[in-house]
Amino acid sequence: MARISEIGIFDVIGPNMIGPSSSHTAGALRIARLAAQMLPEIPVKVRFTLYGSFARTYKGHGTDRALLAGILGLHSDDRRLPDSFQLARQKGLDYAFIPDARTTVEHPNTVDIELTGAGGRTLTVRGQSLGGGRAVITSVNGVAVEFSGNYNTLIINNIDQPGVVADITTALSKARVNIAFMKLYRERRGSLAYTFIETDELIPETVASYLKELTAVRSAVIVPALDQPQDVIPGQEPLKAEREDQPSFETLDFNSAAELQQLCQQRQLSLAEVMLQREMALTGLTAQQIRHKMQTAWHIMVQSAQMAISQPRRSMGGLIGGEASALMQHLRQTASQGSPAFLGQTSGRAAAYAMGVLEINASMGLIVAAPTAGASGIVPGVLLAVAEQAHYSEAQMIEALLAAAAVGLLCTANGSVAGAEGGCQAETGTAAAMAASAVVYLAGGQAEQSLNAAATALQNVLGLVCDPIGGLVELPCQKRNAIGAVNALLCAELALAGIAEVIPLDDMILTARQVGASLPASLRETALGGTAQTAAARSLLQQHE
Repeated sequence: MARISEIGIFDVIGPNMIGPSSSHTAGALRIARLAAQMLPEIPVKVRFTLYGSFARTYKGHGTDRALLAGILGLHSDDRRLPDSFQLARQKGLDYAFIPDARTTVEHPNTVDIELTGAGGRTLTVRGQSLGGGRAVITSVNGVAVEFSGNYNTLIINNIDQPGVVADITTALSKARVNIAFMKLYRERRGSLAYTFIETDELIPETVASYLKELTAVRSAVIVPALDQPQDVIPGQEPLKAEREDQPSFETLDFNSAAELQQLCQQRQLSLAEVMLQREMALTGLTAQQIRHKMQTAWHIMVQSAQMAISQPRRSMGGLIGGEASALMQHLRQTASQGSPAFLGQTSGRAAAYAMGVLEINASMGLIVAAPTAGASGIVPGVLLAVAEQAHYSEAQMIEALLAAAAVGLLCTANGSVAGAEGGCQAETGTAAAMAASAVVYLAGGQAEQSLNAAATALQNVLGLVCDPIGGLVELPCQKRNAIGAVNALLCAELALAGIAEVIPLDDMILTARQVGASLPASLRETALGGTAQTAAARSLLQQHE
């Protein structure tokens, strides 16, 4: 689980990324980008050893392409990501992938990266992809560390002896750089150690140059914070500038849904207002900047939902393509003929849009993980369908996404949003909970009703396994996004009708985490059980080989 104080809005409404998997694609890319930036030379050779779920499904998820893209310095939303093999060859990068599904590792999405630089320097790091595009480096050259890349970081390889830390902090103080966190790691007393210093400001290169001259310092590398870029969709104008006072982060902190609800009541704030003010204090961004970033995410969501309706495309694995368009055509036909759409036009359109986003995702198109790529269709599908029905403005949709982020934050921090950890309930369950809370917010419901709707949405899919055919984020993922969209709308209606939810969201998040941990590995994104192992699924894969 991640520390809630380090999770922001765009960790759960984001990253903006090329599909198909936030953990296997975006998270893998993040690990590789961090590794490449830690090497003080241009990489010329790299070896990737993949473990667990990475080892079993890396080809179908594009993990290999993403890892190479990260070494090359690409971002998660770079449209060149699918072409990373070609880009690596053009740069003369020597690379190899070594799957190891037998070795037991702590996390199912683990990779070891061995790098060699142009000057002969070497570096070995181990990274874990945590879901939703988040990742952490857990070892450097065999020394256990914890490094996420969320802050500007100075990484120093030094001899463990008195006075080194004082020299480092003095250099930063003279450069007027504020230290946010400092972490020291060593194998044993007096041996080589690693000092990780995370800062609020950018670190001048002069600091690293000075430290390299110290006899106790072997290397000093600056790794800028890996701030995911937010693409601007052509033809869209940013929201108008506005000015708000920035409150203290401590006064808006919360660790549970109960605390969040109490905070809303005591301060007379909505879910969206709490999340906006919290993000301002957490990141230093203005309200205008945060809303603009969310506006960009919303534009990408809308584009990905609508694109597959008008321009169907086949997925990477060839298992899906055209289903969203077919469902939307059916809904339009029933509406024009006055025939009943048994699902209802709003629910039907939400399902079609959700399926469309998964089609774009599975064909390595640009989507927004919300909170993951595997569940990326639910939030945009629901909100776009509701916006079309009730004529909500774009500004209202941005507020709804802020409200949805509150639930995503709680599920990420206190539960899991990774299919490899908690099954499909962790991904589509969380997304449905986020969408349900957002719909209640749009309809004028109270924070308690939004959180109740989220709790019911999780309850409805408790125990749902993650069993992608061939390890691809295609089937049954696409239809589970459709189910998640309908689940969200149902739960929102129940909450708005005043129907009590006796199991609070905090309990449901904890229960989902416990159930997810109880699922066998075969039912957690490995493609070794469930739907993936049916005779029909195996036959379908053979047809597309």
